[in-house]
Amino acid sequence: MTRPSSSKKRLQLRTMLAPLGHCVLALAVMFAGAAAHADIATAAPSTFNLNLLTGGTVSAVAIPTAATGTGNRLPDATLCSALNGAAGLGVSLANPCNPARIYGSVNVGAAPNSAAPQTFSASFTPAQLASAVTVLTAAGQTYGSRRFFVVAQFAASASPSGPPSATRFVTLQVNIIEPPPSGITSATASLIDVGLNTPTPVSVRYSIAGMDTPLAGQFCSALNGGYPASGVTSVNPCAPASNLGFASPAIGYTNALQTGETLVVPETIARQATQRAQTSGNSIFYFVRQFSSGKFAVVQLRLNANSANSPLAFTDIRLGFRDGGGLQNIGFFKRGQLLPAVSAMLRYQGAGLLRARWEIVGPGDTPPTALDLRAEASLTPLERAQQHRYRVLERVNIYLPASGQAVLSGPVPRLLPNEQYGQYLLLLRIETSDSMAGVPGGTAPFLLPVLRYYIGESSSPVARTKSLPETINLVAPHSGARLDKDAALTFQWLENENVSLYRLEIEANGKQAYAARIRPSAQSGINRYTTPPFIAAGLVDKVVRWRIVALAGDGQFVGESEWHEVTSVP
Repeated sequence: MTRPSSSKKRLQLRTMLAPLGHCVLALAVMFAGAAAHADIATAAPSTFNLNLLTGGTVSAVAIPTAATGTGNRLPDATLCSALNGAAGLGVSLANPCNPARIYGSVNVGAAPNSAAPQTFSASFTPAQLASAVTVLTAAGQTYGSRRFFVVAQFAASASPSGPPSATRFVTLQVNIIEPPPSGITSATASLIDVGLNTPTPVSVRYSIAGMDTPLAGQFCSALNGGYPASGVTSVNPCAPASNLGFASPAIGYTNALQTGETLVVPETIARQATQRAQTSGNSIFYFVRQFSSGKFAVVQLRLNANSANSPLAFTDIRLGFRDGGGLQNIGFFKRGQLLPAVSAMLRYQGAGLLRARWEIVGPGDTPPTALDLRAEASLTPLERAQQHRYRVLERVNIYLPASGQAVLSGPVPRLLPNEQYGQYLLLLRIETSDSMAGVPGGTAPFLLPVLRYYIGESSSPVARTKSLPETINLVAPHSGARLDKDAALTFQWLENENVSLYRLEIEANGKQAYAARIRPSAQSGINRYTTPPFIAAGLVDKVVRWRIVALAGDGQFVGESEWHEVTSVP
């Protein structure tokens, strides 16, 4: 048998191996065309802190596993306020964002697959962080704990245009560092019952962070949305067409951490609220005060025809020496002379126990400040502790029924000092008392009055000195003037020196209808003040009178005008 030649053997071997070579080549081509399996081992850092006022950038490094790549980074990263269940930071196989909490995206820049660590970043402006705060607040996050998540996506592809595969998600957490809250943070007041036939004082407490100044106030019959739990909103909460009228400027407000004001709900407002309630069936209405921080304080009020259920709240207090059928608000007496009896005319809303004390300020004593002349129930505990205490002549502890007015006898005349020359101030200090409504009673939306008397060599008013009260001269409307109910009322009076603040007082049928505090702004020696338009309408068919009381910079009484009685045109 003849053996094949070596050349034939090589040809046969090549023939046998050819198919196998084609297979190897095909496999090589196949593996060369397929994408490497991209995977990310870790990403760091994963948590960042950004200042709300300055903004900033978050930057992380995606580190691939050995012999793989990061995958193609997509340009847009997801923003969300919460993750799914137990999902955490770092690398995951699925987008961890809760679909209901996705609120946008941020550009992190596109990048191709890389076997080396890959850095990616996202920048946020203060405006973007402020928008995030709004979203996070709506999602229930609070100051000091607001944070959101940035989820970047990496995907490997069979070709640059092929579908994503082997996707990985890298999650970063961004904590928002906010400055301390500024402005009003809460407003508290129990649901106050408002009388229908008399002005009702309401004491409101505010919590303030930093500085905030009360601006305009109004009453309305309905809110947009519900009543805020904190009593504060960032937008005017009054519903359209629900305005009942405007409130007088804040009285008794100080820029303290805990402060407040005592406002008066006029009868005109109560009547309008009653008319709305007859249509809506809802006896609740609202007082809203705007602040310079852009926030609004909200207080709930409730109509109640039974004033006996309302806390004791004073609308006017007047002190004087009894002189025939009237009261004299200043006295001049000889040394050693027994002084006449003193009375206090009280007008009030509600009913309850009156706790008070008669105090005397003698020559050489520290004069009372505006804070000293505030009723305790209108102050915070801290403010009460800052009030001066003077010598107590007599204490008061009597029940005031729901009659609306009362006459309180002053201290026994023999207790009034009369031996030392100089000025004396008699104070009626109203203390806080419980009421049938279960809220503090004894509020007063004004500075408590002071009864002055002087001990000297003569009991004649001619003995007055320059330190005695000044007379404020009224210009218009004059006594007997007729007021237009459809027009705003403008009051004018002559400027006086040493006056830092004026108080306009308007009475209707013997009850306070409106009060306002006005800074001196005289033009040609005349001060002017125009009331809100609804005031005139509430004075129709009533006996109306007005006056001006002048105060110094420290809140001390400077002087007052006579009362001018006017007529409102029906």
